Amino acid sequence: MLWTRHHLMKGKFWKSARRAIFDYLESPGTKAYTVHEAREMMTKIGFKNLDIRTKLCPGDLLTIKPSKRYEAALYKVIWKFYPRWLVRALGDRFGLNLLIEGNK
Repeated sequence: MLWTRHHLMKGKFWKSARRAIFDYLESPGTKAYTVHEAREMMTKIGFKNLDIRTKLCPGDLLTIKPSKRYEAALYKVIWKFYPRWLVRALGDRFGLNLLIEGNK
């Protein structure tokens, strides 16, 4: 949704979802990592026996109250008709949260 709102709707379709997260999710500078990137990072700093998986969070399901930035009528419609059932059916693999377990 961030990518659609801030890049696609402004004709900047070449910009990545990662860039939209960096610029517009929570505070500027928020980073997103793939499972592979997180595993590589954790391995480099000495973690072993890693279990890394994604998990859907309230932001993925839009079950949170929108911030003031998203109080316009368009966003109220999006929140109302957002296909939470489909997001849940697709499962945790598309979740924004990374759960990382390992041994140092």
